[in-house]
Amino acid sequence: MDGMQASTSHEEIQQAHSTHAGPSASQIDTSSNIVSLTDEEVRQACYAYANEFCSYGTRFIRDATLTELQNDCAFHYKLETLIEKRETVCKGSICKGSVRLWHEGTNVPESADFGDPWEVPVNTEDGTLDFTDLELIKPGSVSIRDCETCLGKKGRRCFICWGSGYEPCFQCKGTGKTSDYALCRGCDGSGKRSCMECLFKGGMLECKTCKGNGKMMYEKQLIISRKVHADDFISYSSNLPANLIQDADGQELLSESGNRVEPISSALNRAINEVSSALIVKHNQTLTDEKIIAQRHSLRAVPYTKVSYTWRNKKGEFYIYGLQKKVYFQEYPEQWISNLLTSGMNKYSEKSEGAPKAPSAPPAESPPQLRTISVNLPPLTAKELREACYAHAKENICYGSRCIRDMVLTDIQHECLFEYVLQSLCEKRVCEETTTPYFGQKIDGPENGPALHLSEIPISPPEEIVEKQIKTDIPHSSYVKQCGTCIGNKKVHCATCNGNGKVVCGRCGGRRNSNATCFTCADIGMEMCMTCIGIGRTECNTCNGHGKVIHSKTVIVIWRPVYENVISNPANLPKELIPKVNAKEIFREQGKVLQPVNVVPPKEINRASALLIGRHLAFTTEQVVLQRHILRVIPVTKAKYTYQGEEGEFFVYGFERKVYFESYPNACCGCCCWWW
Repeated sequence: MDGMQASTSHEEIQQAHSTHAGPSASQIDTSSNIVSLTDEEVRQACYAYANEFCSYGTRFIRDATLTELQNDCAFHYKLETLIEKRETVCKGSICKGSVRLWHEGTNVPESADFGDPWEVPVNTEDGTLDFTDLELIKPGSVSIRDCETCLGKKGRRCFICWGSGYEPCFQCKGTGKTSDYALCRGCDGSGKRSCMECLFKGGMLECKTCKGNGKMMYEKQLIISRKVHADDFISYSSNLPANLIQDADGQELLSESGNRVEPISSALNRAINEVSSALIVKHNQTLTDEKIIAQRHSLRAVPYTKVSYTWRNKKGEFYIYGLQKKVYFQEYPEQWISNLLTSGMNKYSEKSEGAPKAPSAPPAESPPQLRTISVNLPPLTAKELREACYAHAKENICYGSRCIRDMVLTDIQHECLFEYVLQSLCEKRVCEETTTPYFGQKIDGPENGPALHLSEIPISPPEEIVEKQIKTDIPHSSYVKQCGTCIGNKKVHCATCNGNGKVVCGRCGGRRNSNATCFTCADIGMEMCMTCIGIGRTECNTCNGHGKVIHSKTVIVIWRPVYENVISNPANLPKELIPKVNAKEIFREQGKVLQPVNVVPPKEINRASALLIGRHLAFTTEQVVLQRHILRVIPVTKAKYTYQGEEGEFFVYGFERKVYFESYPNACCGCCCWWW
């Protein structure tokens, strides 16, 4: 069952009376909507689909042999429920001198009481009323009080200077003098500077709650909000993606709306009947502060055809679905872009001597055969169970040993706890463009051959499943271009003096009116910039003063390990005890693509192995290059006993034969063990 939120307006599903389109629920025939297509209609639909893509060829459509056409129909059931929620809150707003008595356009009567929000009269049939977060203010509930944040002072103390308006000078650290005992030029020897957070505000910052007004207006409000809750279900048997059926045009078999709708009970498709009843029950279970206003459900029939074909000794299939005869290919068999790249690389390698050949994909590893793993551990006898219990009692001062001697073992069950671990190394390749200075060196450009695709670059993955990242240049992707920073001029404006060649004198700070003469700048107030030596321009750091740069593409290969494990616990041993014992490894396998394990027993590990391997291989942005799965086993013995007329059970688990009692039958805590 696939539930999705729908963008349906409130007015569309809110109807005063039920309306029907099509046959009633008792007359729905879900078996008479299959549309049969001919070979010519299938080819015409494929031609229209290929014309939408410039890289798709049409030779396949003309020459392919259509071996089988399977016509079927998918049924899309959708249930929408309009839910209203009401809640009473006390809100505060900024007071700007005027007091509102009621919300504009709501027309709340003077006698309205918000004791029960559902008793407040609201015109629900007014189409102009916006039901999204509607706020109704109770008359006479508006009051103006001091702001609770600033207590009516319109501001708060600055958290930097704590209301003083000054902060320590960062140059002299508040001392007023430099390291050579000269007056600090930043603060003129005072040791403090104006606070930059509350500059010219006297150490106070404006209150963010009341925006400096000091007053807040509080009012009791009734908030009415409405939302549409939608769920849908698709009944079909094919590999066609469900989202395509949801968006496709189909024949409407049923459309019913009203305050409440009844489940569909007489459709020939039993799955539709069951899902309709389950969804309506689910939607009707609303919360106490919510109310259902209206409901609508609909049933559509979307025809589709599964087409099997043979082309160039290869078999495949595609789908034609909907009344508009849309086409879906999992992979179109004739794509011009990939064919042109492959043929161009082959022709280049034949004509160019000494040019690097296009790397070929490594041969695919044959998947390992499915193995059968059986585990045979020797069972524990009653004597061995009692010996393990004796050792467990010795480790606890409050446990007696009489119960171990006198208990009667009524049932002994031998189980194995399995832990399955799957580790996958996922590879992701990302392309980025880099620039380096060009000073006449040789580059690997397009003249040496076409640039390789990211997946065609031969990079060997690590031999172990570890996290790693490397960078390498893409062959034949470099080219020389004018530097974009200096626009080929090799120099840029000096950032220190902004191209003037002079800066403020560092000795006198540019104060030319002092009584003492400055020997550094001769009372001019400016001195030569030492970064550019008075020129005003410096060497460009991007091209290192050469005016040209090399643009090349770099591939970043990221290997990321993914770890998942599943534990099969048929004896229901507490999970916190499992990490405390050692497990024995009975199976380990590593390869590029692994096959699920086949353990006898249990079957849960087999299903988990297939599920985890399929989940890892289904990553869309990453590729699995290495996998390893491990199977460990822990022996567990569950024994039931009778002692002094009471029944109980205990576990002996692990190769260390540790014992676990949920309630030890002969514990003496609080009794004789406290006597010394």
